[in-house]
Amino acid sequence: MTSSPHLSILRSSCAVLTLLLAACSNHSATAPVPNAEPVAPAKPEAPVTEARFIDGPALTPAAELRKWLDGHKGKLIRLPLAIEMSGFDVGPAWIGMTGADAGEDAIHVSLDQGAMSVGLLERLNPLCAEPPTRCVVWLQGHWGPTVSGGPSFDGLDLPGPKKEPFSVREVVGLVATDDSATVKVVAPAG
Repeated sequence: MTSSPHLSILRSSCAVLTLLLAACSNHSATAPVPNAEPVAPAKPEAPVTEARFIDGPALTPAAELRKWLDGHKGKLIRLPLAIEMSGFDVGPAWIGMTGADAGEDAIHVSLDQGAMSVGLLERLNPLCAEPPTRCVVWLQGHWGPTVSGGPSFDGLDLPGPKKEPFSVREVVGLVATDDSATVKVVAPAG
């Protein structure tokens, strides 16, 4: 009976693996490593403290809210946002407490998901109706882009309303009818 070349290669590979395993099993896992620096025991992780949020400025008038947001770039805030969901992506979005169409002076938002490990669409799907739909949720993040220094489109005449970047960090939950119509800000320490 003749053996195929594949069977011969397989037998050779198994023999090599067996020799490697035998060589590794003879090495003691607790043997000291020569000239090794002592390793300090790991410090336990500090407990994560949940930020406490309080009511910030009102959502209207929009001009005053826009000025406040621009003055608080990089600060952790929560915004109520109406978001269009297509089933493949999210957006457009604007600051608002209801699913009504965006008003003339609405602040439109570009949802920057760069800091999220799981995409916004996947986070919103369990909360919102089956797409296509409009969902109104509290999002936590920073006013401005996740990474600064990118291209500026200020001089371009792009179609549609101007969109302000909001770096989303977390989906907090659905906006309730009795929620206050304000931006939520982190409470001062103390």
